[in-house]
Amino acid sequence: MQEIYQRILNHNGVKKHFLISFLGALLGILIYYYLLVNGEIVDENVSFRGISAAAICGVLVSYFSFALTLKLDRLLPWKNQMPNRLAAGIISHFITALLITISCFYAYNNYILIQSDFFNAYRQTLIKLSILLFIISILFTLVYFALYSYYSFARLQIETVRQERSQIELQLKALKSQISPHFLFNNLNTISSLIFEDVPKAEIYIRRLATIYQFTLSSYHEKLVPLSKELEILTSYQYLLDIRFKNKINWVINISEEHGQSNIPPLTLQMLVENAIKHNELSSDNPLTIMIKSTDKYLCVENTLTNTPKKIESFNIGLSNIKDRYKLLSNQDVIIDRGTDFSVKLPIMA
Repeated sequence: MQEIYQRILNHNGVKKHFLISFLGALLGILIYYYLLVNGEIVDENVSFRGISAAAICGVLVSYFSFALTLKLDRLLPWKNQMPNRLAAGIISHFITALLITISCFYAYNNYILIQSDFFNAYRQTLIKLSILLFIISILFTLVYFALYSYYSFARLQIETVRQERSQIELQLKALKSQISPHFLFNNLNTISSLIFEDVPKAEIYIRRLATIYQFTLSSYHEKLVPLSKELEILTSYQYLLDIRFKNKINWVINISEEHGQSNIPPLTLQMLVENAIKHNELSSDNPLTIMIKSTDKYLCVENTLTNTPKKIESFNIGLSNIKDRYKLLSNQDVIIDRGTDFSVKLPIMA
């Protein structure tokens, strides 16, 4: 039984309603005593009924104010309409609190105190009560704005850390695909063959491979790199593939100088090229064509479609990794189109 009781108390909804009710009742009782002590209201027998009526009125004001606050947050967001939200909050909360308070005061006067001529008898009291409620409305709106700002800042910080962590995880996965044992094994086999066939070419191959690994290890922690640098590394990667597959790949690269200054997540082009090679059979009779070009808004990587290999060595992180990184960095979608050719359109980022 005690455990169930603790669960009920720890529930967020219960805490919220308890806080609203408590603060409302407390505020209502304080205003009641303020008016009573200053002689603004006449209640010869201060009793439980007067305190209860003030508490109930305070709770009603609190719940109506809470509902009104949620409504205003949707209609006038603080983020882009702060002056309007501030003014609307003060005015609407003041009017709501005043109407409810006067209604409760009127009912208490007519049905409990049984005094006539309410508005004439309490004209000065109602003016003071209005001023008091207006001040409370201003304070409430300002405090709420301060709490809202703090909460938004804290949430932004948490979201930033979460995105950075996700970005690091995605880049580590990209790094994993580039330094996989399978990738290294294929290149070592190629180097082994070249050493006996063409030593100068083997030396160039090793240097290009070292350049790729150096870039991979030095840029994995970077969110973005210049497209021109990515293309430079792709040239080294292209050399490795041309040696490995000889005349089985045709390359068409057409990037404007303007777009060469844009940015791209590191290793993106290599991953797309590797994806094209993994999912297509390569032959001299039916070479794979890989085209990299830029349009006004996109960097396009296309490849022709050949037969699918029977066995595909893959970490299954290529396209999904790229899509996730673009979503995090630019909040834009990568467009994938599989028709007569396979096309991936990457949004150009400044």
